[in-house]
Amino acid sequence: MNTVLKNSFTRFLIMDALFEGGRMFVGAISIAYLLQSNINLKQIAILKSIQALTIILGEIPTGVLADLFGRKRSLELAVFTSIIGFFLYYSGGHFAFFIAGEILTAIGLCFWSGAYEAFAIDRVRLESEPGLLDRFFHLNQAINSAAVLFFGGLGGYIGGVKLNFPYIAAIIVFIILAVLLYQTDRDYPRKPIAAIAPSTSKSNKLWSKLLPYFLANVGIQLLIQPMLHYWQPYFQTFGNQIGPKELGWIFSSYCGLSIIFGMVYARYSKQKCVQSYQMTVILFLCSSLIYYVFSIVKTWQVGVILFALLQATLSVARTSLGARLNEKIPTAFRASVLSMVSLFSRFGMIGSLAVLSKFTDPVYMFLFFSEISLTIMIVGLCVLIIFIAFRKKCYA
Repeated sequence: MNTVLKNSFTRFLIMDALFEGGRMFVGAISIAYLLQSNINLKQIAILKSIQALTIILGEIPTGVLADLFGRKRSLELAVFTSIIGFFLYYSGGHFAFFIAGEILTAIGLCFWSGAYEAFAIDRVRLESEPGLLDRFFHLNQAINSAAVLFFGGLGGYIGGVKLNFPYIAAIIVFIILAVLLYQTDRDYPRKPIAAIAPSTSKSNKLWSKLLPYFLANVGIQLLIQPMLHYWQPYFQTFGNQIGPKELGWIFSSYCGLSIIFGMVYARYSKQKCVQSYQMTVILFLCSSLIYYVFSIVKTWQVGVILFALLQATLSVARTSLGARLNEKIPTAFRASVLSMVSLFSRFGMIGSLAVLSKFTDPVYMFLFFSEISLTIMIVGLCVLIIFIAFRKKCYA
């Protein structure tokens, strides 16, 4: 890779880590801050529902706007709306301020989600050499995990001084990001009409290729919600030996292992097996098996090891799926399609949360979802074996 592309490669990795880290600066204290601001649990639920609704309504329009008017403009809007949203949260004092802050930060996430990958792939020319796309995606995942670990912990420490200080710290991070973004070359507007109105045979063929990726992302969101929201009460079912300190170590362990896995995969990104669709499938099959074993272990020490392994393997699998997806999407409407994928995956999240609301015992909850995951693994393994056997027969 030449020097110009290498610098651009690094710049984009840093920018995404700053955006993710800036958002996570308040991850450890956000609910505590709302409660201290006399916002009750019912109002917090309303805020999170407003966030989810804003993202669902904003995903596709922001992706289309990124393609029509330029991805860099979308990223600039993402940073700007995030700064205003976090400032409104810092100001606090009234429920309306928090509503406005929640809407603006959600819009910022929508603008960033589709445009970032599209902008990075074009500006760094990630498709210019074999393995570069995989290397970028796996490094991106590893560095973002490190950013979440660092900024989340630092935000908790700063919040110990005063609970709204992490919001100012996050704004400073976003301002640094804005400077880096300003120094990045602007891209050219696109015309993503085929992506939003697939009426031609060419666009219909594209959508048939993308359908498995849409379904895969819906399935992933369906299965990972217990891990995202209920792993803490699950570990606490092992007894009083699991307190805040132990939960902190568990969080650090899976973030750390995710970083290591991402770096290893980035190191071997030029290997054809790493870039293959079969490897993506194998990673998900391994994740499904670990998911099931994790749900039936009886000791928390073994559970911690399996949970860290599960999170790291699934993180790499999702990153690999993202790389394979981007190989299929034409440059002209990449941001639009990525936004659509993100939108549809949220329906899996909503469905999963609806099922989760029926459970009161986290042990049975994990067992239920792990059995679904195991069923998917068995079906997927059969499909993979048939595919390999059929392929060998065709080339015999």
